[in-house]
Amino acid sequence: MIWTCPARSSYQLTTTHKLQTTPFLSSRAIPKSSRMADLELTEFATLIFHDPTAARATPWTEVTSELKAVPGVNAVYFGYKIESPETWVLVIQWTGEDAFKSYVASEAFKPWYAKYKALVHTESIHQVPLGSGARAALGAPCTEVFTAFGTGAGFSENMGNFVKGMDAASPAGYHGTGWGEVVQDIETPGGKKAPAALMALGWDSMDVHLKVKSAPGNRECTISRFVGQVQTGLT
Repeated sequence: MIWTCPARSSYQLTTTHKLQTTPFLSSRAIPKSSRMADLELTEFATLIFHDPTAARATPWTEVTSELKAVPGVNAVYFGYKIESPETWVLVIQWTGEDAFKSYVASEAFKPWYAKYKALVHTESIHQVPLGSGARAALGAPCTEVFTAFGTGAGFSENMGNFVKGMDAASPAGYHGTGWGEVVQDIETPGGKKAPAALMALGWDSMDVHLKVKSAPGNRECTISRFVGQVQTGLT
């Protein structure tokens, strides 16, 4: 196997906005060539605040409250990275690319963004159509985010096979997976821009995920059984 730079993170996410009944996508991969305006779009913003206490303070609550009232926003999630509690992630589910672009071009965006930037020290933002598993993955008590950089031909199909295997086995504590190709090339830890794919896997907890992953000989060790489907196709 060849790994350009895969990364896994686990987050404790909180739903800050009740999901609407907008239908989610099918579980197939969404190629970048598809018309993004027609696809629900999930935006991940990985954040570090100027003040580590800001994430739990009133000004940030006001920022997320304003965001979840924006037309075209289906849901907003917010939580911290378990392995690095000073790192937070804001997840926004848009009805589509048009809704996102409309808000960014609106007069309402400017004052909201000023409040946001006053609190946020660094940010890394990317967008991906996650498919039908997004609701289960992001709504779970713990969400594992897997990012593969430098993905090549065949990777999306293999990733889909992995998700099908996980869903079919449905190990205890597993909620579901949202997955797709990242819309923008993103910066790898090596500092270069590269195509990427992302999976968000929902679990009861990080401990449950690790137990499923590391149980040799256990029928529920589906990650070890199916991970080869993801590794194949990386370049």
